[in-house]
Amino acid sequence: MNAASYGGTLAPGAWAAIFGTQLAPATLTAQAVPLPYTLGGVSVTVGGLPAPLGFVSANQINIIVPFEASAGAGVPVVVTTPGGTGAPLNVALTRDAPALFTQNAQGTGMALAFDASFHALTAVGSGAIVLYAAGLGPTDPAPASSALGGSATEPYNAVEDNLAVLIGETPCVVAFAGLAPGFPGVYQLNVIPPPNPLSNRLYLSQNGVLSNVVTLPIPVGTNVTNLSGAIDGLYPASGLYATRAGGRSMGGPLAFSAMPTAAAVTVSFDILPAAKPFAVAATSPAGNAVFRIDPVQGTWQGYATSPFGAPRVYDFSGTGLQVYNLQTGLPFPGDAVPASLLDPVALTALAMIPPPNSGFDPTAPSPNGTLTYSVQPLDASGHFSIGSGSGQPLDLSNGLFFGGFIDLGAAPAPSQTAQFLLFVDGVLVASKDIPYTAY
Repeated sequence: MNAASYGGTLAPGAWAAIFGTQLAPATLTAQAVPLPYTLGGVSVTVGGLPAPLGFVSANQINIIVPFEASAGAGVPVVVTTPGGTGAPLNVALTRDAPALFTQNAQGTGMALAFDASFHALTAVGSGAIVLYAAGLGPTDPAPASSALGGSATEPYNAVEDNLAVLIGETPCVVAFAGLAPGFPGVYQLNVIPPPNPLSNRLYLSQNGVLSNVVTLPIPVGTNVTNLSGAIDGLYPASGLYATRAGGRSMGGPLAFSAMPTAAAVTVSFDILPAAKPFAVAATSPAGNAVFRIDPVQGTWQGYATSPFGAPRVYDFSGTGLQVYNLQTGLPFPGDAVPASLLDPVALTALAMIPPPNSGFDPTAPSPNGTLTYSVQPLDASGHFSIGSGSGQPLDLSNGLFFGGFIDLGAAPAPSQTAQFLLFVDGVLVASKDIPYTAY
C-alpha cells in the first residue's frame, strides 16, 4: 500500500508499506541517508530492482519503490530474509500516485503542514504553507538515487507532471513541487492558499489521479445565526437512503475502479445584518456543491458537480478515465462496464442527481460536469435554506443532490471510507463517514 495515504495506488519513487508475516527477524529502522538496500538481512526488489528500505519488522516493511521501476500491471515485489525468499506479489504501478503525509502517519486527519518558517501550521492564512507528499512521479532532473532524496542546490528535482493542490475545494498557487533535500522519496510542496477556504479539506490531483483527502486548520466566520444542516450519502448510502436500499450502503463490494459518490444536503440559517460575503460548501470524495452568499449585494449563486449522461450508465469512453475490473486487475474493453455488473443502488443514486448544464471541455475530458446556478436575489428576511420547505429556488423535497465519479486506480485498498461534509462560513455543520469495501 501507499505508505503516505494507505491507499492502493503506487508509482515509481513512492513510499510503500508491505504487510505480511515473518518478513524480518527483528524490528529495525534505517538510521541515515542514503537509505540501505539491506536492513537486518532483509532486502526487497520491485520489478527486479533493489528497493531502499526505511523500516523492517516481522509484519511490515517500508520501502521506496525504485524510481527506475517501469509502470504497469503485474510488477513483481519479492521479499528476501535470512530465512528465505517469499513468493512474488504482483502489484500495479502507475506513473503518478499522489498522497499526502499526515500528522497521525495513517493518511487521515490533519495534514503534516508548516508555515514558511517551518513552524507547525496553526491556521491557514494568506502566507505560504509547506506540505509533504509521496508518489508525485518523475522529476526533472531525475534523482541521482531514490535512496538520497532531492538535491539541496539547483537544479532542484522538480515534479514533471501537472499537479493541482486544492485547499477548501479551490486550487492553490504552487510555488514549488519537488523532492525534499535529505528526505528520500518525499516531495515538498510550497503553496499559497486561497483566501477564505470553503472547507478544511486538502487534496492533490495529478493527471486525473486524486490523493487522500486530509484536513487543515481554517478560520471560521461570524456571518450567520440559527444554523442547522444535514448531509447523507446517496452512494455509498447512509441514513434514509441506506434504508431505502434495504439497509445497505452499496449493493455489494465495488467491482470496478470508477466509483460514483453522491450526496443529499439540506441547510438553513439566518444572515446577520453586518455579514460579509461567505460560502456554503458540501463536499464528497468525487464532487461538491458550493453556494456563494453575498449579503452586501443581496445575491447568491452556486454550482454542483454532476456526471454527464454516458458515465451514468458506466460508459467512460472519451472521458479520459481508464476503468479496471477490480476482480481481474484488467481494464474493461472500451472503458465501458457491462450492465450485468452494475450496482442498482448506484444507478438509483445517479438518477437522483440533476443533469449538468456546463463543464464540458474537449481538451480535458472528464466524466463529471457542473450544474451551474445563476445569480439570484437573497430573501429580504435574511433567511437562506436549501431543502424541503425552504421557499428558495432550490426547494427539493429531499434536499440538494450532487455527486460525480472518482478513479480509485487498478488496485484500491479493500477497506475504504467515503466522507461527506457540510460547511457554512467555514464552520463544519454536519458530516458522514461511510465505510465500504472493494474487491
